[in-house]
Amino acid sequence: MTAAAAVVGIATPAWAVTLTTSTTQVPTAGGLTLTLTGTGAFPLAGSTFVGRFVGGTNPACGTGPAAPSLTATNPVVNAGTITAGLDANTSSIVTPALPAGAWRVCIYETVTGTGAVNVHSTAGTVLAVPFGQQSPLTGVTTGGPVTLTAPGAFTTTTTVGGLFTTAVCPERYAAAAAGTVFQATGTRTSSNAVTITAPATLTAGTGYYVCAYSGTTVGTSALAARSWGTYSAYPATGTGALVAPTITPPNGSSGQGGYVTLSAPTGTFPGTYTYGAVFSRFACPATYITASTGDAFISTANPAVQEITTAKVAVAVPTEVTSGAGDPTTSYNVCLYRGNTGVAGDTLIVAPATYTVAPVLSVANVTNTLNNATSGGATGPNVNALGHPSIQPASGPAQGGTTVTIENLTGIPTAEGALLQASLGGSNLTNVRALSSTSLTGVTTAHGAGFVNLSVTTAAGTRTTLFTTTTAGAFRYTYGVNVTPNTAAPGVVQTVDITGAGFTGLTFEDLTTTGAGTTPLTTAHVVLTDNNWYALNNTALTGAGLANAFPVLGATAAPPIAQCRNVLPISDTELICNLDLANTVVGHATAPTITAGNVPYGTYQITVLNQGGGTGSGLQASASNYSVVSSGSTFTVADF
Repeated sequence: MTAAAAVVGIATPAWAVTLTTSTTQVPTAGGLTLTLTGTGAFPLAGSTFVGRFVGGTNPACGTGPAAPSLTATNPVVNAGTITAGLDANTSSIVTPALPAGAWRVCIYETVTGTGAVNVHSTAGTVLAVPFGQQSPLTGVTTGGPVTLTAPGAFTTTTTVGGLFTTAVCPERYAAAAAGTVFQATGTRTSSNAVTITAPATLTAGTGYYVCAYSGTTVGTSALAARSWGTYSAYPATGTGALVAPTITPPNGSSGQGGYVTLSAPTGTFPGTYTYGAVFSRFACPATYITASTGDAFISTANPAVQEITTAKVAVAVPTEVTSGAGDPTTSYNVCLYRGNTGVAGDTLIVAPATYTVAPVLSVANVTNTLNNATSGGATGPNVNALGHPSIQPASGPAQGGTTVTIENLTGIPTAEGALLQASLGGSNLTNVRALSSTSLTGVTTAHGAGFVNLSVTTAAGTRTTLFTTTTAGAFRYTYGVNVTPNTAAPGVVQTVDITGAGFTGLTFEDLTTTGAGTTPLTTAHVVLTDNNWYALNNTALTGAGLANAFPVLGATAAPPIAQCRNVLPISDTELICNLDLANTVVGHATAPTITAGNVPYGTYQITVLNQGGGTGSGLQASASNYSVVSSGSTFTVADF
């Protein structure tokens, strides 16, 4: 990026200094470190500094920092407190979010003890424009589509003007210039994305900014968005051809380091190279660089590169590989070289691969935000002391359809089009959307009954909770069955159709008239129950699995009323069985038996008993061993 030259000063109080900036363009999303330079502008002691960006027509700094306002004739945006730099002439400022347009940078120096305010300003303005991520980062010299995606809406025109330029994007669409500016055409793919066709005349290995314009009129069409980094192309065949490797994984978390692997045809890595690796937001340097720069970082781990086979190497990701401010993802070229000394022979082995990072994703937030305590610390009302995500509501029917809100997360992307997926127990949520950087919402789909883990996927990868049945925050799928028909006369055997979820994972067995061969605690059953059964088992089953489903005779007994025989699962969400209203169940924990006699008139519930009860600690084993009472599970024994 080039520095913005100071042309003339502006009328300000004494000792005012005209500043130059490290770039003439800043991202509308903010987050760019902008270096400011001016002779004597930043004394190392005796002063404090405040920054403002002033926009509108003929923006002026005035004699003191104005109150921030976006509705004023000359809008003002606060840039915060500035600290002095390494010397009296240089400092830096992190740009705030700015509406698109031209802005003057104003620095107000208050001299300690005097109250005097000195105003330092840029002679001209910097242009705030949406900075986006181009995809792919690299291509082939024969050309191809490049998609530029930026935060927020930036274009409404169907036909987009495109430039590939070795310098900062011109503010207006420009004519081609040999070797430095190449015209291209593109189309709007959404309000915040355009696709531009890279020309086949780009110089191999050279980095080009990708610039999108509101039209194709030279000198008139305004810059709508530009890439953060540069695009480069390499020959796929012929002289200088580089094979495109496969990178695994292709994405990760910002600033977390780790390793990736690059795979290529056998023989690509012959075992004779000393290897060097660089991760760069811009085009790969032609040869290995021996020190990191502001946008290109060398792998310094030991080993930086490990050859696995002649077709595969592992490459260390520098911890400096981080996501850009305001970007849902940030992509880097992975540049692999023959050597690591920076000599002319340390050239690229393969074409650059693309590695993308996103803000660190976590589903195990161990900070207790209400008490400012760590996991296991003090608790209070509505405090998730274990630091796990909070899922509300905490349960829902196995058929799905429950809208849940999940909080206490980190790294949830909020930008339009950002990758965001979630599942409960492996069943994907639908209509997933971010509520904030720490919360999301979605709708459950069908899943077998039980406590389940949460998985969230962003561009940083997938993270999964380690819930148990007693973990605060765990979500529970409950059997909420529906029965058709829902009435029959006493003494008949009625075939019923039951819908729910998770049926194919159960092994069903009939209860026998003698109890012989029956193992009710390890098999599944469909039974008719009443309120007495639920009153006993609604809490007892939570801790004891199915131990109380068929209580011991003489104890506090509330056995099922009858059974539904010959259970036939049709699918995971449907089964049929024959409800026997001519025989009743006699409860016994190890061998319940069947006794002849009509089921009395009344209203009951059809209940599906899960298998594998007891006190097991698995997510499916306890606390979800029977279908819950629901309006759809009601069954009436009556003559009409």
